[in-house]
Order: sequence, then structure tokens, then C-alpha cells
Amino acid sequence: MKTTIALLALIALPLLLRAEEPKPTPAQLEFFEKKIRPVLAGKCYECHSRESKVKGGLQVDTRTALLSGGDSGPALVLGQPEKSLLIKAISGKDKDLAMPPKGEKLTSAQVADFEAWIKMGAPDPRIATDKPVAKVLYDPEKVKSHWAYQPVTKPVVPAVKDKWVQTPLDAFVFAKLKENGLIPSPAVDKRTLIRRATYDLTGLPPTVDEVDEFLRDTSSNAFAKVIDRLLASPHYGERWGRHWLDVARYADTKGDRNNRGDPRYPYAWTYRDYVINAFNKDLPFDRFVTEQIAADRLPQGEDTSALAALGFLTVGKRFMGNANDVIDDRIDVVTQGFLGLTAACARCHDHKFDPIPIKDYYSLHGIFASSFEPENLPTLVDNKNNKNSPEYKDYLAQIAAVEGELQRYIETESTKALAPQRAKVGEYLLAIWENRQQFKDAPAAKAARAAKPPTAGKLPKGPLPPQNFVALAREKGLDPALLANWGAKLRENAGALHPVFTPFFAFGQLPAEDFAAKAKELAVVIAANKAAARPVNPILAKAFAGAEPRSMKDVAAIYSTVFKEVDEAWQAVLKDGVDKQPKGKMAKEAKAAKTKKGISNEPIIQVAAIPAGLPNKDQEALRQLIHGENSAMQVSERELPRLLGLAGNQFQSRVQAIRNKIVTVDSTHAAAPIRAMAMNDLAAPRDSAVLFRGEPSNRGPVVPRQFLEVLSGEKRAPFKDGSGRLDLAKSIASRDNPLTARVIVNRVWQWHFGEGIVTSASDFGMRAEKPAHAELLDHLATWFMDNGWSLKKLHRQIMLSSVYQQGSAKNDAYAKKDPGNRLLWKQNLHRLDFEALRDTLLVVGGKLDHTLGGRPIDVTTAATTRRTLYGLVDRRELPELFRTFDFANPDMTSSQRYTTTVPQQALFMMNSTLVIEQAKNLAHRSELDKLSDSAEKVRQLYRLALQRPPSADELKLALEYVTKQSERTGGKTTMDAWEKFAQALLQTNELIYVN
Repeated sequence: MKTTIALLALIALPLLLRAEEPKPTPAQLEFFEKKIRPVLAGKCYECHSRESKVKGGLQVDTRTALLSGGDSGPALVLGQPEKSLLIKAISGKDKDLAMPPKGEKLTSAQVADFEAWIKMGAPDPRIATDKPVAKVLYDPEKVKSHWAYQPVTKPVVPAVKDKWVQTPLDAFVFAKLKENGLIPSPAVDKRTLIRRATYDLTGLPPTVDEVDEFLRDTSSNAFAKVIDRLLASPHYGERWGRHWLDVARYADTKGDRNNRGDPRYPYAWTYRDYVINAFNKDLPFDRFVTEQIAADRLPQGEDTSALAALGFLTVGKRFMGNANDVIDDRIDVVTQGFLGLTAACARCHDHKFDPIPIKDYYSLHGIFASSFEPENLPTLVDNKNNKNSPEYKDYLAQIAAVEGELQRYIETESTKALAPQRAKVGEYLLAIWENRQQFKDAPAAKAARAAKPPTAGKLPKGPLPPQNFVALAREKGLDPALLANWGAKLRENAGALHPVFTPFFAFGQLPAEDFAAKAKELAVVIAANKAAARPVNPILAKAFAGAEPRSMKDVAAIYSTVFKEVDEAWQAVLKDGVDKQPKGKMAKEAKAAKTKKGISNEPIIQVAAIPAGLPNKDQEALRQLIHGENSAMQVSERELPRLLGLAGNQFQSRVQAIRNKIVTVDSTHAAAPIRAMAMNDLAAPRDSAVLFRGEPSNRGPVVPRQFLEVLSGEKRAPFKDGSGRLDLAKSIASRDNPLTARVIVNRVWQWHFGEGIVTSASDFGMRAEKPAHAELLDHLATWFMDNGWSLKKLHRQIMLSSVYQQGSAKNDAYAKKDPGNRLLWKQNLHRLDFEALRDTLLVVGGKLDHTLGGRPIDVTTAATTRRTLYGLVDRRELPELFRTFDFANPDMTSSQRYTTTVPQQALFMMNSTLVIEQAKNLAHRSELDKLSDSAEKVRQLYRLALQRPPSADELKLALEYVTKQSERTGGKTTMDAWEKFAQALLQTNELIYVN
């Protein structure tokens, strides 16, 4: 027992002490400023702030007040929105607490924002001494001198003479350390260095052979060779692609909380794979920027792979279809991700902290409002070149079957919905005529009224101006879409003689005071049907024979009767045709079947209508007006639920269920074409109006699509090329832009050191402090641009520096002088993120599947051995395992993962099936099975798990533990001593942390 305790003391689990409440991160504070404060100020302050007559004893204008609560108790339970009274109140779940007042209920999206805010600990910068917020909280004069807005210039490298200085980077750091009375930390040993470098560049531990090879290489460029090998590895793109996916708020689902529509993004993974490939081939970063904003506007040639880059814009949350929220998300990811600016904070008002007026926000809004996602996504990898393969034929057959099911269902429901409407043709015509005030003053109408009664040789034409069909339909109890169709049909045929509509126009122009007499004369003319230019349809002419209409209502009734009889004749023909069909015929591919472009953009089978039409050509001409392809009795699929009434919801659910089947086939079938989540520009781009307070009902001036003024200066001009996305991309990727190179260089530094030179990686605005190493940042930014915006060259430059190769040992004296290590007197110790930790367990167990790319999979089960990067990221149901290990929030752009220490992490390492299985796999790896000597087995276990041999004490304790454990159990336990020892190694801080 003592041996076991000693062993566990030596290879201890991470201590999980409850830390004091962490300081809010910049991203969390931004979430508060953007999502929470505006709602509190707009909906709650009037009744619940220091400036108001407080109701219910509750104030919401400070965090302290919310935690204290009011008469009903604390308003917040941190981390538990379901227990927080605030959520019960704003969601309406508790009618006694419900607020805001009736009629001002928060949207479900706003409630979701408050739930997310409470889950993250309710970060809130407000304190009791806060004064009312001024319009802006920055000095306009200081904008001109703010370091981040200054042009990027190449600083002079400090002249430092010290053997520690191996690169210009070292000179900048050493000079600043010396200035502050500090010296760098000693370099790490070679084992630590290769482990650090391998995790940094690939997210995986080095192999035993790789460590040994590096230790044997005594050349001066030994580490440079390691870096080059790692940069050439395909695993480099996987590791650094994952970093960028945090910024891009990557997910495989839309995140909507309702059940409408398919929640999946079937092709989001093509963006993920694009990012991996871009890093692996060292795509210049300026090109990387441009493709992610406007790949569709660039020349493509035969290689369309760059279209997948547009997933950067399209994989964001969908906000239940709220277009302005979707655009806001895109503005946010573009400006934070590339520029390090929180421009989305100017959606409702001028930015409080940065020189970004609301007009600039809506200039960007217009760019994305002028872009759209095509219904048929473009193909990236087209399997048509193998269209004769059984697999591809099977894919087409499955798609055809489901699309046929969808088409038949829509046609069936359309028939149900439109049947009663076809009996109202006369009512539709009458409604349009009764709204005749618009054509009383039309010149042609006046001329017609002044003319002599129509003769057999000539019937008058009639103009029909546009009308407000929604209001008219509501007044007459008709369908607005169909009424608009009939209005369009009449306008279309008002300028020429028409065999069906000309009589209607003629009756419609008769004077009301003498209608009956003149209508009787006109009916005789129509019945005679002797018009020279174009005769009246004989069936209609016959219907007017002997007719004496006394009003337009009577005329409309005749039209209704004619069309009703034609419809009945058609239904009889259809029924007769179906009855004569062999059983099952309509469900099969008939020779007479037509083809149609379906959702997959492939020809699909459309079951042909058995009869081609009515045999009588005059009846058929009338039938075409209510059943034909260009009939006025056609509505879009989205309008059918309205016509179906109570059955509308059932229709929508069934259609979506069938569509989901199509998406499943199209996104999972091995032979299905692979598609990009692309965007296109509208044919007629449009500028956006300012929406004050972000409310569509509170419109301001229309502003041109253009770049941010603070980054444009006098050169700013409206974007004219399409939507403006390409112009925007060029403005961002320009060498003259002071932010883009600085921001990405800082991100790369952060992902190497755990902390950026600028600590707020996505906020370089006025709130960002000037970094301690501003000159180093500018040196790296200019060097980066001078070297073709190459990220791989930048990695090499950073990693070959002495500052990167420092140790991370503590120094209490230095920590007092520079507690945040801003001066870089040491390297920062950092814990493996979730992906690297899980992948490490699989590598050490010898089970990691190194396959690159592909569709997402579930990585929460122990049986899955793909890299964690390829795991399905579900916004609605992000696995608890992901959350436990601080996975980036996919609902918004994430600049940095913040490390928490919670008991669940230790419990996972002790009890999870994944860890236990990989411990077994480690204990039984082939390298160990062939060893008979226990000491050698311990050494090899250490080398496989921790990339080093054990110390003498560690070896002794391990051997004692294994021996006594085996003696005690007799080797009959389900997990033998070696497996337990292997699991203990997997739980060490040394495995979980990178030194």
C-alpha cells in the first residue's frame, strides 16, 4: 500500500482546487456589451436601475445588484440559467415574475443569449459607481495616435551583443528585459524542445524514434531540420487549421433551437478541409483572407476547391432565419477574425470604445445583404466522371426516389389546396375589376367609355395598373398570391385581344349607369364570335349566348361556371386515366416520364401526368389557364401552408422530413458529389439603411457599401464591384492596412506561447493596451509581409529564436516584477487542449487513425480513433465532454481558449472508457510485449507516454508497484498491474502539460 501511495505521489493527478472566480475574458465582455447590456438598458433600466423608481426591490444595472436580487431573491445563479430567477422572468416561465411588461416580451434568441451569459458566469464590467454611459468612451484625438491604427513600419533591430541573441526577435526581447533588469530563462533540453515543437506544430507527441534521432543529431541545424519536418507533415495543417476554426466559429450544425428545417450543415466539413489544406500548402495569408471572403469573385479555372473557403462566412449560427442577425455574425467574424476590431458593437449605435460609427456598420451590412447562398451549392469534387459506376447509379437512384416522393407529395397537397380556389376564378376577376378606381382615369379606359358600343369586328382592349393585392385579398376573402397572379395575368393580356380575357375587359369598361342594356348588346356580339383579329374562345362565347348580365358580378359568375365545368372535365379524364393504369405504374419510371432538375441538381424522374390534356382544344385552352405551367393558379411551395389552413403545419413538417432524407443521401452517400457552402452576389446589389438600435422599424439614411473610415482615410470610396465582398477582401488583405498582418502575427505568437504579444487577440481597438513588445510585433508583421505572407516561414522564424526555446520554470522575483510574463523572460507552461489530449491518448495507445479529411464523425465514443478535429461539432448539443475540456464556443468567433480546472476533468482521466482502453492498449503495445525484463518494460512505457526514460527513483517505485500489485491480485483482475501502471502514466501532469 505504501508503494502505491508513493507511486501516486510521484505520478499524481492534477490537483483540482476550486479557484477564485476568474476575471472575465475580452470575448466574454464583448458578449456582454453586444448581447446583454443593450437589452438590459433598453428593456429593464426604466424600472430596475438606480436612476429609476426601483420595482420589486430589484436593480439590474450592476452585477452585484443582480446577484443580490430583489424581493424574490437573487436574480442569478451563476452557471445555472435554469435556476436563475432572471431567466424565469424574461422567458415567461413564471407568470408572477414575468418581465418586461406585457407587449415587450424578449425574443427567444435574446433569452438564449441571457442563458449563455449566465452559463459563462455572467461576466459584467459594471460596478455600482458607474455613471450613465456617454455616447462614446474614447477621446477622438487619441484615435490618431493609437498604436494599432498607425502604419506598420519596420523598426530598427536593437544592437545587442549577447550569445543568447540568435535572431532579430531575440534582440528585441533581450533589450527590453535588460531595460527592466531581467535576463532570459535558460534554454530547455532537447527532449523538452522536440516535445514542445511537435505539439506546437502537429498537436501530437513525438515518437520514440523522432526523439532519439534528434538526440543523436549534434549538427548546428538539428532543430531547424525538426521544424522543417514538422511543417511538411500533413498533421501541421490539422493542428493549425483547428486553431483557425476557433476564429471561424466552425460547427457542423446551424444551432437553431426550433425544430424547423434541417439542423445540419451537410458540407461544413468541406470548409474545415479547405482550411487544413490551405495551411499545409502554405497558402499566402493575404490570399487566404481573400478566398474566405470572396472566392466566388476570383477566377477559378477548372479547380473550384477555393469555393469551399466561403464556409468562413456561411458556417455561422442561423438565428432561426433572422437575416440581420446572420449578417451581424458575418460582420463580426470578418472584423474580429482578420482586423481585430469589434465592429459588430456598432449595430445599434456608434461604437462606445472605437471610432466605428453606426454608418460604417451598415456600410458592411450592405455588402453581406447583397450576397446570397445559392440553393444548389457548387460541386467541388464531381463524381460524374465515374457516372457509369454502380455506386454512382445507386446514388442517383436514391436521390430520384426521395425527390420523386417529395414531388408527388407537394403535387398532391397542391391539388388539395388549389381545388377550391379554381372554383373561384370569377371571384378573382371580379375582385380585380371592383378595385377599378385605378383604371378609371387611365387614358385608354376613358377612350373606351367614350367610344361607340363594341361591334362584332372589334372588342376593346383594357389597361390594368398594379394594385395592392394583399389588402384587396384580405377584403375579399381571397388568397393574396393567387389574386396577384390573376392581376398579373390580366395586365399581361390587357394590351392585346385575348380569346378569354377580352370579353371581360369589354364588360368591365361599360358605364355603370347603363350597364344592363349595353351588356346585353355586348353579350350578343361575344356570342356571335365574329371578331376578325382573334375570335373569342367558343366555349366562352357559347356561355354568353342569351345571357343578360346586369352587373359585373353576373359576368364573373359566367366565368366561374365555364372554368368549373372545364375543371370537372379534367378531373374526370385524370380519374379515368388512373383507373386504367396497371397497378403500381405511377410509382415506377414510366417511358413517358419527364425529367426535372432536382435538389441534387441531377435529372430526376418525374411521374408523367397520364393524359396530356383535354381532347377538345377549346376546353384545353381554358384548362391551361387554371392548370397549365403558366397558370395563374400556381403558388410557390412556401405559400401552400397558408392555402392548406390547419393542415399547413403538417405539410411543412412532412416536406422538411422528406428534404432531410435528400440531404442525408446527398451528404453521406460515398458517390455523392462534394459541395461547397458558397456565396454569390445578387444581380442587383443594394446599399443598406442604418437601423437605429438595430430595429428594422427605426430606419435611418441609406449608406454606401464601403470600408471602415478609420482604416481608409481619404482614399475611401464606395465599393462598386458586385456586392463589394471582393473589394472588402482586398481592403483587408492590403499591405497598407495597419491591422491585418499585426493581428495574424499576434495570433501565431499566441498559439506558440499561450499568450499573444497583444493579449486581446481579437480586439486591437482603443481598449487594447500598447503591448510591451510593440516593436517586436511590427518587426514580425513587416517580415511576414516581406516574406510572401508565409505562415510556415513565420513559424520557423519564431521557433528558431532563443525566446521560443526558453524554459518555463518559475522565478518568484521575476514574477513580482512582471506577473503576466509580458516581457517574455520565460516560455509559458500550457495544458493540452481537448483535441491534443484525446489525440495523445490514442497515439500513446497506438490506435490513432491518421486519415486526413472527410465528413464529421462522433468522437465521444471510445471506439472512434480518428483525430478529434474531425469530430461533429453540434451547436445545439455540444457534447459535455467538449465543454468539460474548454472547447471553443462555436456560436461566436473565439480568439483564445481559456483553461479551467474542474473535478470532471480528473474524473474523466480516471474513469472514462477511452482512457482505460488506451491504457490497456499502451500496456500491450508490440514494443512492450516482446520485452521480458520488467525494468525495460517500465523504461519503454515512460518513453512511449512521456517521451523520456524514468529516473532511478521512478523506475524503482514502478517496479515495486507492479510486483506487489501482481502478487496481490494473482494476475486475475480484469486490468492487470501493467495496465493500471499505464493508466497512472496517462494521468500525470507531465503528459497533460507542455513544458
